[in-house]
Amino acid sequence: DIAIRQQLIIAAEAADLVVRFVPNTSSGMRGWYGHESKTITLVDSYTPDSQVRTLLHELAHACDPAIAQPGWIRAERELVAESAAYLVAAELGIDISATSAHYVTGWGANLKRLLALADESLAVAKRVDELTAQLALPGLQLR
Repeated sequence: DIAIRQQLIIAAEAADLVVRFVPNTSSGMRGWYGHESKTITLVDSYTPDSQVRTLLHELAHACDPAIAQPGWIRAERELVAESAAYLVAAELGIDISATSAHYVTGWGANLKRLLALADESLAVAKRVDELTAQLALPGLQLR
């Protein structure tokens, strides 16, 4: 997980994103993406495997063009980001199904809503794949 985390950080930085670590936060958040600053922030007190999951999710936010559009709906963007992170993680051989299921449920996901966002989720997953394509990570074959 530490090696994958480092490779994902390199991929983010190659895409002109800044990845930074902060100590504990009282909000309970494990990380976040700042669109204006193009910064992914990870909470240092979490385990490397948690940081990998969070980094994949935040990379998905960074690759989501809708996040910069006026009127975007946070719940939809969270569902797209987590769905894309799940797809990329699965291709990397990382099982995040338990945490992803819990996360999307918390954002009001149901099958109808996820299906409505499926094309966007797949497009964002492909953009994350493009970021990682030049690294020493398994190639993703998303279609």
